[in-house]
Amino acid sequence: MENESVSVRTAKANLSSLLDKVAAGGEILITSDGRPKARLVPWEPTASRKVFTGIPEHLKRIPWRGGPDSTQLVSEGREDR
Repeated sequence: MENESVSVRTAKANLSSLLDKVAAGGEILITSDGRPKARLVPWEPTASRKVFTGIPEHLKRIPWRGGPDSTQLVSEGREDR
C-alpha cells in the first residue's frame, strides 16, 4: 500500500476514504501550507494491562507514625546540596 500526503482541506473532505486506506495498511500524511501536521496510521491495539489490586494490603503495612515529616525531609535535602 502506497503512503500519500494530503492537505487538511482534502483530509476533511475525504476522511472516510482516507480511513479505509489506513485500515488497509496505508499511511496518510496530513499537511497544512505544505508542512506536515499529522499522520494517520493503522490502529495497533495494545495488550490489556493487569489492574494492580494490592494497594489496600500495602497501605496496611506502612508505618504511618514515627518517621520524619515533610519539613524535616526538605531540610535534609537542602543540607545535602
